[in-house]
Amino acid sequence: MQRKITASRILTGMILAGIMMAAAFWGASLYAAAEEAERQAEVAAEQFMSVRQPVDAKTEPDENAETIFSYQAGDMVYVTGQTEDGWYIVYYQNQTGYINMEAAQEALEPMTVDVDMLNAEMAAEEETSRLIIEETERYRAEARRSKIWAAVIIVLVVGIFAMGIVSTVQAEKRKG
Repeated sequence: MQRKITASRILTGMILAGIMMAAAFWGASLYAAAEEAERQAEVAAEQFMSVRQPVDAKTEPDENAETIFSYQAGDMVYVTGQTEDGWYIVYYQNQTGYINMEAAQEALEPMTVDVDMLNAEMAAEEETSRLIIEETERYRAEARRSKIWAAVIIVLVVGIFAMGIVSTVQAEKRKG
Protein backbone atom coordinates (compact mmCIF):
# COMPACT_ATOMS: atom_id res chain seq x y z
CA MET A 1 0.00 0.00 0.00
CA GLN A 2 1.40 3.32 -1.04
CA ARG A 3 0.97 6.41 0.98
CA LYS A 4 0.10 9.66 -0.61
CA ILE A 5 2.39 12.55 0.01
CA THR A 6 0.20 15.39 1.01
CA ALA A 7 0.97 18.99 1.87
CA SER A 8 0.14 18.32 5.52
CA ARG A 9 2.67 15.48 5.67
CA ILE A 10 5.34 17.66 4.07
CA LEU A 11 4.54 20.46 6.50
CA THR A 12 4.64 18.05 9.46
CA GLY A 13 8.03 16.72 8.29
CA MET A 14 9.39 20.25 7.92
CA ILE A 15 8.17 21.19 11.39
CA LEU A 16 9.76 18.06 12.92
CA ALA A 17 13.02 18.75 11.06
CA GLY A 18 12.95 22.35 12.33
CA ILE A 19 12.35 21.20 15.89
CA MET A 20 15.23 18.72 15.64
CA MET A 21 17.56 21.39 14.23
CA ALA A 22 16.55 23.83 16.97
CA ALA A 23 17.17 21.19 19.63
CA ALA A 24 20.57 20.41 18.16
CA PHE A 25 21.43 24.13 18.01
CA TRP A 26 20.29 24.80 21.58
CA GLY A 27 22.04 21.67 22.81
CA ALA A 28 25.28 22.78 21.14
CA SER A 29 24.85 26.29 22.56
CA LEU A 30 24.26 24.96 26.06
CA TYR A 31 27.26 22.66 25.72
CA ALA A 32 29.43 25.58 24.52
CA ALA A 33 28.19 27.73 27.41
CA ALA A 34 29.01 24.98 29.90
CA GLU A 35 32.49 24.59 28.41
CA GLU A 36 33.04 28.36 28.62
CA ALA A 37 31.92 28.42 32.25
CA GLU A 38 34.28 25.56 33.04
CA ARG A 39 37.13 27.36 31.26
CA GLN A 40 36.42 30.52 33.25
CA ALA A 41 36.51 28.53 36.48
CA GLU A 42 39.86 27.05 35.44
CA VAL A 43 41.15 30.53 34.64
CA ALA A 44 40.24 31.67 38.14
CA ALA A 45 42.07 28.70 39.65
CA GLU A 46 45.84 28.37 39.85
CA GLN A 47 46.76 31.96 39.08
CA PHE A 48 48.65 34.81 40.63
CA MET A 49 46.89 38.09 41.21
CA SER A 50 48.36 41.46 42.10
CA VAL A 51 46.91 43.41 45.04
CA ARG A 52 45.84 46.97 44.16
CA GLN A 53 44.43 47.82 47.58
CA PRO A 54 44.52 46.06 50.96
CA VAL A 55 42.38 42.95 51.28
CA ASP A 56 41.99 40.34 54.05
CA ALA A 57 42.01 36.57 53.75
CA LYS A 58 39.71 34.73 56.12
CA THR A 59 39.99 31.30 57.74
CA GLU A 60 36.64 30.31 56.20
CA PRO A 61 34.50 31.62 53.35
CA ASP A 62 32.55 33.87 55.73
CA GLU A 63 32.80 37.64 56.33
CA ASN A 64 32.67 37.04 60.10
CA ALA A 65 35.51 34.50 60.04
CA GLU A 66 38.89 35.33 61.56
CA THR A 67 41.37 37.17 59.32
CA ILE A 68 44.46 34.99 59.00
CA PHE A 69 46.51 37.35 56.83
CA SER A 70 46.16 40.73 55.17
CA TYR A 71 47.51 41.59 51.75
CA GLN A 72 48.84 45.08 51.06
CA ALA A 73 49.05 46.95 47.74
CA GLY A 74 51.82 45.44 45.61
CA ASP A 75 51.61 41.95 47.18
CA MET A 76 50.97 38.87 45.07
CA VAL A 77 48.11 36.50 45.84
CA TYR A 78 48.20 32.86 44.75
CA VAL A 79 44.62 31.84 43.94
CA THR A 80 44.19 28.06 43.96
CA GLY A 81 40.47 27.97 43.20
CA GLN A 82 37.09 29.35 44.10
CA THR A 83 34.11 28.25 46.11
CA GLU A 84 30.60 27.93 44.77
CA ASP A 85 29.43 30.76 47.03
CA GLY A 86 31.78 33.41 45.63
CA TRP A 87 35.12 33.20 47.47
CA TYR A 88 38.63 32.83 46.09
CA ILE A 89 40.68 30.10 47.76
CA VAL A 90 44.18 31.49 48.34
CA TYR A 91 47.39 29.96 49.63
CA TYR A 92 49.99 31.87 51.66
CA GLN A 93 52.74 30.72 54.03
CA ASN A 94 51.44 27.13 54.18
CA GLN A 95 47.93 28.33 55.02
CA THR A 96 44.74 28.31 53.02
CA GLY A 97 42.55 31.40 53.20
CA TYR A 98 39.46 32.83 51.53
CA ILE A 99 38.94 36.22 49.89
CA ASN A 100 35.47 37.41 48.98
CA MET A 101 35.25 37.72 45.18
CA GLU A 102 33.25 40.95 45.41
CA ALA A 103 35.98 42.58 47.51
CA ALA A 104 38.60 41.02 45.27
CA GLN A 105 37.20 42.68 42.15
CA GLU A 106 38.37 46.07 43.41
CA ALA A 107 41.43 44.85 45.32
CA LEU A 108 42.92 42.20 43.02
CA GLU A 109 44.04 42.24 39.43
CA PRO A 110 44.97 39.14 37.42
CA MET A 111 48.64 39.12 36.52
CA THR A 112 49.47 38.82 32.87
CA VAL A 113 52.51 37.00 31.59
CA ASP A 114 54.58 38.43 28.76
CA VAL A 115 55.46 35.19 26.99
CA ASP A 116 57.87 36.88 24.56
CA MET A 117 59.76 38.45 27.46
CA LEU A 118 59.90 35.10 29.29
CA ASN A 119 61.13 33.37 26.13
CA ALA A 120 63.85 36.01 25.69
CA GLU A 121 64.85 35.67 29.35
CA MET A 122 64.96 31.87 29.07
CA ALA A 123 67.07 32.12 25.89
CA ALA A 124 69.51 34.43 27.72
CA GLU A 125 69.67 32.00 30.66
CA GLU A 126 70.26 29.09 28.30
CA GLU A 127 73.08 31.01 26.59
CA THR A 128 74.63 31.83 29.98
CA SER A 129 74.35 28.16 30.99
CA ARG A 130 75.91 27.08 27.70
CA LEU A 131 78.84 29.47 28.23
CA ILE A 132 79.35 28.21 31.79
CA ILE A 133 79.35 24.60 30.59
CA GLU A 134 81.81 25.41 27.80
CA GLU A 135 84.10 27.23 30.24
CA THR A 136 83.90 24.34 32.72
CA GLU A 137 84.75 21.83 29.99
CA ARG A 138 87.66 24.02 28.84
CA TYR A 139 88.94 24.21 32.41
CA ARG A 140 88.69 20.42 32.80
CA ALA A 141 90.54 19.88 29.51
CA GLU A 142 93.28 22.28 30.68
CA ALA A 143 93.46 20.43 34.00
CA ARG A 144 93.88 17.10 32.15
CA ARG A 145 96.61 18.59 29.95
CA SER A 146 98.31 20.03 33.04
CA LYS A 147 98.32 16.62 34.70
CA ILE A 148 99.79 15.04 31.57
CA TRP A 149 102.51 17.72 31.35
CA ALA A 150 103.23 17.33 35.07
CA ALA A 151 103.70 13.58 34.55
CA VAL A 152 105.98 14.21 31.54
CA ILE A 153 108.08 16.71 33.52
CA ILE A 154 108.35 14.31 36.47
CA VAL A 155 109.49 11.52 34.11
CA LEU A 156 112.08 13.87 32.53
CA VAL A 157 113.38 15.03 35.93
CA VAL A 158 113.61 11.43 37.15
CA GLY A 159 115.36 10.51 33.88
CA ILE A 160 117.83 13.39 34.21
CA PHE A 161 118.47 12.46 37.83
CA ALA A 162 118.98 8.80 36.86
CA MET A 163 121.37 9.84 34.05
CA GLY A 164 123.33 11.90 36.59
CA ILE A 165 123.61 8.92 38.93
CA VAL A 166 124.59 6.58 36.08
CA SER A 167 127.20 9.09 34.84
CA THR A 168 128.60 9.49 38.34
CA VAL A 169 128.79 5.71 38.84
CA GLN A 170 130.54 5.25 35.49
CA ALA A 171 132.99 8.03 36.27
CA GLU A 172 133.78 6.38 39.64
CA LYS A 173 134.36 3.05 37.90
CA ARG A 174 136.77 4.61 35.42
CA LYS A 175 138.77 6.23 38.21
CA GLY A 176 138.89 3.24 40.29
